[in-house]
Amino acid sequence: MLSEKTYTTIKNPVITEKAAIQKSSSNTYVFKVSKEATKIDIKNSIEEVFGVVVNSVRVLNTKFKNKRTRFGKYKTSTYKKAYVTLGLGFKLEKSFTKVGLKKLLLNPKKEYLAEIIMVILLYATKVVAIKDFTE
Repeated sequence: MLSEKTYTTIKNPVITEKAAIQKSSSNTYVFKVSKEATKIDIKNSIEEVFGVVVNSVRVLNTKFKNKRTRFGKYKTSTYKKAYVTLGLGFKLEKSFTKVGLKKLLLNPKKEYLAEIIMVILLYATKVVAIKDFTE
């Protein structure tokens, strides 16, 4: 059973060019995480939610940046970022995860109904690896 802390530790993946290079070269994924999360919390959350083995977790706190517009100056928000390296042979597939499934169940859409039912059935039978069956 996954706790609320498991769901609130990982906020969202960071999708940048640098993150894509890290993913393809060293099987490292980048996530925004909560500011209170520790390396152990992040590792446990990734392993429970995605069903993979985590080799290492590196964490950094981003600094604010000063921005200017024609309306004035402001500072960007700060956040905590985690670089998660997975074990050999493990990948985070493009599929619905337990976190995504929870969000979809709260706000369902008609075009995702077949995928939601399929994911529920797969999780009910304890199948961890989910492939993209929409192709």
